Amino acid sequence: MWAKPTDQLSKKKAESVTDLTVIGVLNEYNMPDTLPSCGIALKHLTNLSGLEVFTNLKIICLDHLTNLSDISALRGMSKLAIVSLKDTAVRDLTPLGAVKHVRTRDDRGVSVYVTHAMYDSMIVPKNSDIILWKQG
Repeated sequence: MWAKPTDQLSKKKAESVTDLTVIGVLNEYNMPDTLPSCGIALKHLTNLSGLEVFTNLKIICLDHLTNLSDISALRGMSKLAIVSLKDTAVRDLTPLGAVKHVRTRDDRGVSVYVTHAMYDSMIVPKNSDIILWKQG
């Protein structure tokens, strides 16, 4: 999805997006925190308000958004298959528990990736289709 910062996001464009893998912030080059062109300014995000319009998301990577704690905007996104939350403040996966998948041979549920340090403190709703994976 190529657009200029001044473009309006139509419902049709939002629904065509299935993959948001470059939201996370990894400041390897010590760029100024206020440089939005690098996505670094997003590190102060605490919730995902506004992402509700991306109803067909399958993959979302939110790694390194260290202040992100609320993922309730992902509630009900029934096509989500992969959510990466490494190095975030997210601990409650209840919004993802509301996502019910029609199980097929290839669809085992929502794979959620977290760091080892986060794993034991995650709140995973019972009887959900969430598969929690430790990485890094």
